[in-house]
Amino acid sequence: MTLIDGKPTASVDIHASGLRLLSEDYYIGFDLPDADDLYTHGLLSELKRDLTKKVIQAVINGVPLTRKSWPKSFKDDAKTALLLAGEDWMTYATAISETYPALLDIREDLGLDLMLYESDIIIRAMNYLLDKGIGCMSIHDCLIVPEDNVEEAKAAFCDAYNHKGYKRPQMSVE
Repeated sequence: MTLIDGKPTASVDIHASGLRLLSEDYYIGFDLPDADDLYTHGLLSELKRDLTKKVIQAVINGVPLTRKSWPKSFKDDAKTALLLAGEDWMTYATAISETYPALLDIREDLGLDLMLYESDIIIRAMNYLLDKGIGCMSIHDCLIVPEDNVEEAKAAFCDAYNHKGYKRPQMSVE
């Protein structure tokens, strides 16, 4: 129900932003599979997507895949705890490490670096739109724009990723 300049809006979201940026990291870089959803690719297809995404994000932020059980923070968060019911850490850790082996080599504070890159990208994308007189808002790696400006938002993301030396991101519109 959000309006910008009195117009209905759409969100343009980067799919798997952290994983995408990590794949192009100078030290860890790896090829992403050609998949519609990086969180359900290959061995991950049998797992709960929301939990897989949360585990991958946690790993990027320093939780090692080599641990033996769910992180305490997962159990303490009510929403995440619901996802854990009947699920085994090692099942997720094994499937993720076999799908994206580079996640076994995350250096300390890499997640913070990726958050900085994401913030630089979103600020550049927002400025691209604002310079064209297009109102926008952001939530993490998502731009909210008037529905008439979805293509401009996609172009803004492409410009921002290119400016930072990254490949064109995979995007979705809702």
